[in-house]
Amino acid sequence: MNIDDDIIPATVRDEMIVEHSLAKFGTDTKFRDTATENFIAAQTALITQDPRMLKLKEDLALVAECELHPELKKRLVIMIYGESGTGKELCARIVHGKRRGKLVTVNCSAIPTELFEVEMFGSKRGSYTDSKTDTVGKFVAADGGTIFLDEVGDLPASHQTKLLRVIQSREVTRVGDTEPIRFDALIVCATNKNLAQMTNTHHFRRDLYERLNVLAFSTVPLRDRIGDVRMIIDAFCMRYDLTPIADLPSPEIYEHGNVRALESWIIRQELSII
Repeated sequence: MNIDDDIIPATVRDEMIVEHSLAKFGTDTKFRDTATENFIAAQTALITQDPRMLKLKEDLALVAECELHPELKKRLVIMIYGESGTGKELCARIVHGKRRGKLVTVNCSAIPTELFEVEMFGSKRGSYTDSKTDTVGKFVAADGGTIFLDEVGDLPASHQTKLLRVIQSREVTRVGDTEPIRFDALIVCATNKNLAQMTNTHHFRRDLYERLNVLAFSTVPLRDRIGDVRMIIDAFCMRYDLTPIADLPSPEIYEHGNVRALESWIIRQELSII
């Protein structure tokens, strides 16, 4: 599949990627109804005509289709860098698209320190106060699918050490248990921070950085792809049956929040609140 030609319109390029994927999935109707639909939804949700973002979508789709040797598969971690609101989670959905298991999303900055191991690794009944049943951690829940670790740059040092061990071994031990549980999940991480710089200031482990940075991608902020603004506005209005908006917002509107801030501006326009 060759879709590098910049003269191909963005919508046509997306259709070419989707059709190529459909052909790869064959006639397994159940599979196509789940994994393929997820792939198509993620592809179409990331709206762009910017060549850099189109290349990013294409590369992510190719990674999703790639079949690796089992040992290499264990070492694969995908890192997505980008500002808030630039589509990092949509990138994770594109990569996940063809996998049969769940996409489990974890906001690393929102997990209380004292609950990190229970949330991520699971727990055995009776391992702590009010623990009445066994629980499944996020990594095991993602078995056969993808675990998306968002805001991984916000993890404190103690959590970084535990995450490194899990990535290296691809197994977890539940709180209160002694037997490790293996899992097979694609690990995708995202951050809006400069992890390389954080390793120099000792705020992020160098060995963990190397483990996470196996295959790295970067999203492009909206201010650097202003040509997408009109496409995003029109698509948002069409999706939610809003009144079409003729005027474009001032760049200051989406300077920091990117697409998320732009969507908030569209809602204010619909409600006639400036």
